[in-house]
Amino acid sequence: MLPCCLLCNRRIQQHSRWMLTAPESSVKRATAGVTGNWTKTSGGEHPSTTYYLQVEFQAARSNGAMFNVGAEMMVQDATYTKALEARQLQVAYVVESERNFEAISDLEIKGDAKSFVNRVLAAAAVCFGTVGLALGVASGPAMGCYVGYAPLVVLILAGFVVGQFVIFPLLRAMSKALANITVTPSSSSAANVLGASA
Repeated sequence: MLPCCLLCNRRIQQHSRWMLTAPESSVKRATAGVTGNWTKTSGGEHPSTTYYLQVEFQAARSNGAMFNVGAEMMVQDATYTKALEARQLQVAYVVESERNFEAISDLEIKGDAKSFVNRVLAAAAVCFGTVGLALGVASGPAMGCYVGYAPLVVLILAGFVVGQFVIFPLLRAMSKALANITVTPSSSSAANVLGASA
């Protein structure tokens, strides 16, 4: 489980840094207007709050065509507060794939290797990894058989693969499906197309 979480978190960091540093031919930025906001609080002894923004922005494709993008996106609490004050939000989106966009401030938080979440995962990896390695080394001589290490090694490797290539794409697909994203050609693009065909 821990290798899976570590690799998934690493993919999130890599993707966030790519969105922030990719050339404009691959990733563009836009200012999104905030048209709505709400929060959801889960119950229990330790309730947690999830923050949502309804945003709209225009995305430009490589051929100059403009598209209107609307979505209901989940954001970090700091991003939520700043967006409500300014009533707008800076976003980065993938060219030719406007549905793949995120708030720039969220990307900066996710891509920060020194963030609280990343530090907790790193500390957990060191702690549990050290304990697991010590128990594994000690159990081999005691049992007199090292073949039992094989399932453990396979399980760890499988966790790395699943975290890197399965969980991360699945999480992104689920987040986009829940965001109710709409992409429609803008009126200016439609007029340009009609003018060119006339």
